[in-house]
Amino acid sequence: MRDGSIINTWLDALQASFAGVQVLDGDLDEAICSHAVYYAIWQKYEMIPERFNWHSKTPDVNFYPLRPEFIESTYLLFLATKSPFYQRVGMQIVDSLNLHTRFGCGFATVHNVMDKTLEDRMESFFLSETCKYLYLLFDVNNPLNWHYEKLLFSTEGHTFPIVRSLRRHPIGPAYHDETDTLTWPTTKPQNFGNGTIYQSCNSLPLPGDEGNTFLTKPLPISPFHLGQYFKVIDTSLDD
Repeated sequence: MRDGSIINTWLDALQASFAGVQVLDGDLDEAICSHAVYYAIWQKYEMIPERFNWHSKTPDVNFYPLRPEFIESTYLLFLATKSPFYQRVGMQIVDSLNLHTRFGCGFATVHNVMDKTLEDRMESFFLSETCKYLYLLFDVNNPLNWHYEKLLFSTEGHTFPIVRSLRRHPIGPAYHDETDTLTWPTTKPQNFGNGTIYQSCNSLPLPGDEGNTFLTKPLPISPFHLGQYFKVIDTSLDD
């Protein structure tokens, strides 16, 4: 930290949650860029290895236990930007999970992202977080999405109302006008958008696809800059 020297050259799968933290802090431009790095890794392996070495451009730790952090950041970025790009990313995630990890009894942890071998286990956070954030990403009419600024997800995906009575030592005003009780919403606020999933989501191609309709629906990050992140990971927009 003092001299800028590099201690290691790897990215941890848990770090994918940082883009979501940046969204909550209002640092949206940086959140979009942070997310793009992990999106490039997902494109390369159709999942995110537990540890990826950006210097050697290969995984250092090869397993993928169905972690939710990248999906959580994708969901929070969609809430913040309303860009259908993030729903399209969510569809890729669902397709990858169904293709590589789904079995009759559930979804299996990936032992090795290189050959997609599996383990006979499914972590509890897959249901409590991974599936939950994917569901909310597409269920725009869900009440949790109507007043998301008044709710906070815990690290395990539980929701808590942001109210003053839950703070032992209030340190200042919250993001919104706080009350000691939270009335569960029954109607959608007027400023939430059209309240429906983007109808173009199914057919929305990725940057680099032929006939790219993102030209009429601007990406949250330019194809040029997204391509730079893909190059760092040693993959391409066309993969």
